[in-house]
Amino acid sequence: MLNSLPVDCKSCAHKSSCIYKVLKENEREALNKGKVVNGYRKGEIIYKEGSPATSCFFVQEGAIKLSKETHLDKAVFIILRKGGTTIGMESLDNNSIYESTAQCITDITCCTITSRIMYSLIQKNKAACSFLAFQYNDFISGLFTHLTIMGTEKANVRIARSLLTLMEVGKGRLGNIRIEDLAAISGTTRETTSRILSRMKINKLISVSNREINILNEQKLKEFIQK
Repeated sequence: MLNSLPVDCKSCAHKSSCIYKVLKENEREALNKGKVVNGYRKGEIIYKEGSPATSCFFVQEGAIKLSKETHLDKAVFIILRKGGTTIGMESLDNNSIYESTAQCITDITCCTITSRIMYSLIQKNKAACSFLAFQYNDFISGLFTHLTIMGTEKANVRIARSLLTLMEVGKGRLGNIRIEDLAAISGTTRETTSRILSRMKINKLISVSNREINILNEQKLKEFIQK
């Protein structure tokens, strides 16, 4: 984790998409003083499944994968969370634990808000409570969408969809996305993902240079998904 970043909520470029926008002036001041903004490198873990849930995290930029351990000690991908979403909402329940592990698949920036501060806000402000309810609904909706995609689409379509999503997160660039991360969010094995990427490369849909994937034909990938 990088050192905390000196970001004032009033001048933050993301204030219109986080809980800040629904707060009263005195509540905004309390949030501004109590929150901490941190940067995380790709691959870093923000919190681990089973650890005490003490804070919520508002994701400003980047992408995070949430995964859960199985009885076989294998991590299973649950959902991708990106900028404009809140994770770690288990912390709103006293003495709770995190139900999943949150790991960065790109460099990210997020705002850490302790459960004490967040709980105080939702006790006093119905709009804050509604905001978190909408965030939770977005999480559930995304989870159902992901489960439907995993159960109905072929592996090559899922990988194409994942590439486009990651490009959106990266604002037009995929960056150095690890094969295992792409495989996880696509619900495929590393070997299957590598094979499909090789086929996409031959068909000139993507290029791979220095382990960095670049989309050469975004429209073709979109058409591929819509078939």
